[in-house]
Amino acid sequence: RKPKRTLLRSTLSGESSVGTQSVAERKKATQRNERRKGLHELYKALEMETMSVDFIGPIPEAEQMDMEGLTYHGSITDEARMKSIIDECSVLLCPSLSEGMPTVVLEGMSRGLAVIGSDVGAMGNMVDGLNGWLVHPGDVSGLVLAIRAANSSSTAELTEMGRVSHDRVKASFLWDSIVEQNIDSMIRRIRMT
Repeated sequence: RKPKRTLLRSTLSGESSVGTQSVAERKKATQRNERRKGLHELYKALEMETMSVDFIGPIPEAEQMDMEGLTYHGSITDEARMKSIIDECSVLLCPSLSEGMPTVVLEGMSRGLAVIGSDVGAMGNMVDGLNGWLVHPGDVSGLVLAIRAANSSSTAELTEMGRVSHDRVKASFLWDSIVEQNIDSMIRRIRMT
């Protein structure tokens, strides 16, 4: 079975492409080159479980892993090119050691990607077993298991996870939804006083 592709990158925006493309041809991950982004742990995991990964962001050549299936695109500022690369993916990787609410994960989810990520910051509010896999930060073995699970998932399973990601962003993370949730919360607080 051909290894799937995953995306590792920083940010993008746009509409979802859920259901418009074969998921088997859509795997990738994105990331910036900072220690807290978990690149070292990802490299260790990829030595144990192969996955095709597209890296977007400024990772110096000296820090790039020489392994079949890994593609380094460097920094991309053209939004159309960024969307094109992401839309070829089915999974977004975010193995960070520390995050708040990673925009890249919301953007990947909005494009219909399943997510493999570390359970840091708000990731637990964004990702669960319905749309991806969460691992403990820095847990290489957990990352290997999540990559293995993504690799063994069928196209239909990954498509469904991507749909859940997309729907979750629409329901909980768009400005209209956030404003409505905040107003509802304030009304509940006022009624309690």
